[in-house]
Amino acid sequence: MLHHYCDYCHNRIDDPNEEVPITMLKLPCGDIFFFDCEDCLWDFINEYSTWGYLLPSGVIEEEE
Repeated sequence: MLHHYCDYCHNRIDDPNEEVPITMLKLPCGDIFFFDCEDCLWDFINEYSTWGYLLPSGVIEEEE
């Protein structure tokens, strides 16, 4: 049997006896991430996001 896990908290999110609602993040490149709740989705996004500035020259400067 195929098992799915939350990509943030790593909890198993499938149940062999019933359908389980999940949140998916589908990126244009084709990657799909699975989350057992919306909180995990936003925690994942916050953990892997960064802030920066787009300078008039076109250079991107990331905050440290």
